Amino acid sequence: MSGILLVDDNPEILALTQERLELEGFQVATASDRDTALAKIVSLRPQLVILDVYLQRGENGVEILQQIRSNHGKHELPVLIITGQPDSDLALRAMQGGANDFILKPIAFEQLLAKIGQLLQTRDSQLPLPPWEEKIVGSSKQMIDIIMAIYHASQAEADTFIWGETGTGKDLVARMIHRLSRRAQVPLVTIDCPCIPKELFESEVFGHEKNAFNNAPFKKGRIEEGGEGVVFFDEIGDLTLEHQAKLLNFWDKKSFCRLGGNKRIQLNVMLLAATNRNLKEMVAAGRFREDFFYRLLGNVIQVPPLREHKQDIPLLCEHMMAKYARLFGKKVTGISAGALAAVEKKSWPGNVRDLERHVLRAVLQAGGAVLEEQDFVDAATFFQTRAEDDGDGARWNGLLAKDYKTAYEQMQHYFHCEYLTRHLIDNQWNVSRTAKQIGISREYVTKLMKEYSIKRPEQE
Repeated sequence: MSGILLVDDNPEILALTQERLELEGFQVATASDRDTALAKIVSLRPQLVILDVYLQRGENGVEILQQIRSNHGKHELPVLIITGQPDSDLALRAMQGGANDFILKPIAFEQLLAKIGQLLQTRDSQLPLPPWEEKIVGSSKQMIDIIMAIYHASQAEADTFIWGETGTGKDLVARMIHRLSRRAQVPLVTIDCPCIPKELFESEVFGHEKNAFNNAPFKKGRIEEGGEGVVFFDEIGDLTLEHQAKLLNFWDKKSFCRLGGNKRIQLNVMLLAATNRNLKEMVAAGRFREDFFYRLLGNVIQVPPLREHKQDIPLLCEHMMAKYARLFGKKVTGISAGALAAVEKKSWPGNVRDLERHVLRAVLQAGGAVLEEQDFVDAATFFQTRAEDDGDGARWNGLLAKDYKTAYEQMQHYFHCEYLTRHLIDNQWNVSRTAKQIGISREYVTKLMKEYSIKRPEQE
């Protein structure tokens, strides 16, 4: 039996929920205030906390959640938030503060049981838990709307099309849909459409039978690897018309034939797709199938560009700064008002990914505990030799003052770190896609990453 701590200040709801959960075989302890809840977490060591975000007596669930995540070091303890107002600031703060999932009032008991099972199974299988704070940063209405769209898509298990400009975080939306769905126990299968050679698309995606071509051995395709999980087609706008037709057929029927075979294989799989291209314009130009375009419009999540929610920039900068300070062992704890003002003035055509690249570089070159405006100079300007170009002449003068060997080594290290990190971030740290973009082999990219200690930020 699993131990659950139920925290709610309504005695009737507390007693009713406890009774129903105990009838299902759970051991349930209860608490109606912060101090009692925190004390029972220490003494009983529950496997799951179910926490109402709205409590009386001047307390709220966010404060309890913060205590769980900080004072008690319980980052591995799953917390399920109950809320009646999912679009409120308090509910959003709970999601950003480390809640693993949430459920809406009035509570459907079958749904509650499903969420409990999912969170306990994730913990027992030692898979990483997905707190909201890792993915969704911001308090704007746009971010609240995105969170709710993610939630509804994951609960309905609806095939979903994610559209947004480059760098807006479409892949993060896909991962959150996967993690909040009941299919989270099966790894997300991501298919990077631009990275698959055209002549190998059908074989890679749908698989092939033995001897389908050139004495080839039997091979399962990527979608079959997903089992009954979630398959994400990234940059679907890059597919050829022929491949669009094959994928549309699968999207409609959830069945396919391996290359060289005639037996149809049925899959109960949830499908996600994303692109930064304007598919409507591509349809008009004859580069995207009209029937596939309208099929994708069944459920759409549009991720807004950063310029439309610039009020989230301070929170984004703080989150990114803390992440990279930990990653690189830098004692950076803040951003000056001047630097923040300068960052907020930028248009950020590359959106959140572009902002992240600048914050990463600022942390790398910061000389103190506070990031200053000069730390956010674009990496491209470093290679300009004139002193009047954004003040980088001083950097060159300092470099030229060194002996040749030192200057060469420092410049070489700087170039590889900046160049590779920038392209890796632009490609969501996909090594194969990065190698293709910059024109070198995947093996050489891996070698350089190891040589210059370039590592993908860990999922916090």
